Amino acid sequence: MATQRKRKSILLVDEDQYFLNIASIVLNTMANCDIHCCNSGPEAIAIAASQTPDLILLAVTMRGMDGVATLATLRSLPNTKTVPVLFIVGSEVDYTNARCRELGVIGAISRAIAPLILPERVLELWERAPGWRAAQAHVAPGGARRAWA
Repeated sequence: MATQRKRKSILLVDEDQYFLNIASIVLNTMANCDIHCCNSGPEAIAIAASQTPDLILLAVTMRGMDGVATLATLRSLPNTKTVPVLFIVGSEVDYTNARCRELGVIGAISRAIAPLILPERVLELWERAPGWRAAQAHVAPGGARRAWA
């Protein structure tokens, strides 16, 4: 009997409810991940403090506490200090690879990305994160090229 591994979890943080709905559906089904959604930095911090995600997708532009301030707080918490973070941006041109490295995030994804491309792009950038090799990759039936059980 094969042992089942825990599905990877993604914390998705954006105040754009349409993006949250679409992204959570495609990441859940095509990347085979559990998705936890929230609309603000303070809510993300509370969720991350109680249940450590494997990856955080964090909108840079949000009212109140923006993504950069949220990231700083997440990095100060012991359980999220090393969790890989991807920024959700208006345009990937806004956040170059150098700017992402400077802030300690593994990349940026445009909010305007085609939904069916989103899981592949997330997994591609996630592979760059420290500790990626510790996660076992496999092909999800009918899903993205790489996913986790």
